[in-house]
Amino acid sequence: MAIKIKKTIIFLTVLIGFFLFAKVSYVSANTYYVSKTGVDIGTCTQQASPCLTIRYGISQMTSGDTLLVGDGTYVEQMSGMPNGTAQSYTTIKAVNRNKAIIDGKGLGPWSRAIYLYNKSYVVIDGFQAKADYNATEAGAISLGGNTHHVKILRCSAYNASPSGNTSVIGAGAGTHDNLFEECWAWGTGRYKFIIYQSTNTIVRRSVARHDYHGGLWAKQNSGFTNYDSTNTQFQNNIVIDSGVADGSSGVIYGGIWEENNSGTDKSGKITGSIFLNIKSSLAAISDWKASGNRTISNNVLWDIDGGYATDNQGNVPTAHITVSNLTIGNARGTYPGWNNFWGVGSGSMHQIDVSTTNSIIYGSHDYGIADYMASDYNALYNNRVNYGGDHTPTPGAHDIITTNPLTNGLIYLPRIEAGTVLKTAGQGGGQIGAEIMYQHGVSGTLYGEPGWDTLTSVPLWPFPNEALIKSDFASYNGPGPSGKRGFAADGNGLYGGPITLTSYIWEYLGNPCPVGICTTGVPDTTPPAAPTGVIVS
Repeated sequence: MAIKIKKTIIFLTVLIGFFLFAKVSYVSANTYYVSKTGVDIGTCTQQASPCLTIRYGISQMTSGDTLLVGDGTYVEQMSGMPNGTAQSYTTIKAVNRNKAIIDGKGLGPWSRAIYLYNKSYVVIDGFQAKADYNATEAGAISLGGNTHHVKILRCSAYNASPSGNTSVIGAGAGTHDNLFEECWAWGTGRYKFIIYQSTNTIVRRSVARHDYHGGLWAKQNSGFTNYDSTNTQFQNNIVIDSGVADGSSGVIYGGIWEENNSGTDKSGKITGSIFLNIKSSLAAISDWKASGNRTISNNVLWDIDGGYATDNQGNVPTAHITVSNLTIGNARGTYPGWNNFWGVGSGSMHQIDVSTTNSIIYGSHDYGIADYMASDYNALYNNRVNYGGDHTPTPGAHDIITTNPLTNGLIYLPRIEAGTVLKTAGQGGGQIGAEIMYQHGVSGTLYGEPGWDTLTSVPLWPFPNEALIKSDFASYNGPGPSGKRGFAADGNGLYGGPITLTSYIWEYLGNPCPVGICTTGVPDTTPPAAPTGVIVS
């Protein structure tokens, strides 16, 4: 009997211990509040008793907690938050998108308004970051050290130092498996986005406009830069209305500048993106010192100085590049030789494994296909010379050179019309030209997660956050051209309503934006799909 009682006591002790452990393990994360009307006293867990500063609010957090930040300008650096876990991200979120402003003024010569160093499993959502314009090399949002599994969502950034080696938004050396999604950057600064010596970084549905940069780096700027990085994925991004014809606002490397000085495996993709109205640039996509397996597909490059350009220069691993379904138009520069591709639709400096297929190349000032670029199943029309350069390429057996794309399927830049010549003239009866109608990559997914690289069924148009993007870009009043230009100008589009980012792109060829893409008089109020894998209490 005594033995039975002893066993029962042991069983109950173990059972109680199990429930106590389970209770501790499944305690829900806390939510903290910050407001310009708050005070830095107490725990800030009640919405009616918020903190005053983000710094104090972060000091109260533990792993997996959420900090909600109210409207207003916070002159402080957002940093030092606790790491989350794969099951429960630490989240810092603006209550109202783009209305909580992080101002990096006075933080030092190389300051960043939002700075994550050696951080993991963190979400930053909905903030505007303002760099210190007067600092030496200040940026707005930066990831550094061993930062990984961080998601920067729906954030805007501007005001980087107008000279020096500065970037507005960037991921630095050693970072990996991070995401910039639905962000936008404009104004001054050498690069609007830079991915530097990083791995497995995704930039998705983000917008860049270059307004001005001076000083030592005035002639080397870009919307997006991918430098010595592996598996960088650019999905549905836009570089628009950048630079001026005389180069006075800084010469632009390109919409995307890819550089590889260390011989890194530069495998990666550029898909579903638009490079429109870019002046004083080398090429809209400049793929310099390429290596590894690269895919460039379903992109629009229009009203640019050069289209797509690549070289290898003996890098290891050797480049294997697939270029397909591009819509390239009006490359207006003048070809100066094989080391530059002004006035060229698509070209390669060296004889490497690269070909352009199923693409429209229209109105190049000099050559449609140049030097060592292989060609087939392309529609080449209205180029000064279809094939040429320092080394003249062999015409593709299935290239089309007598069909005007503008009257045979290309009415709107993001798609080819059904029932037209270009819809079925490609390889295997497929399409010639870009198709950019749906979001590429499931919202919130990181490299390797389910759906991260799939073409979804979620419409891309109207483009997410376009009203906020237009308002921010129009507000620029620094050196260089006026902020109210291109899609950010006042007035109505051909479809009858106000000019938007969507209507500007869709109407660029002179045809009214179609019903279902632009709707007269209705503002952009539809929120984007919620990101996956983010836990908010």
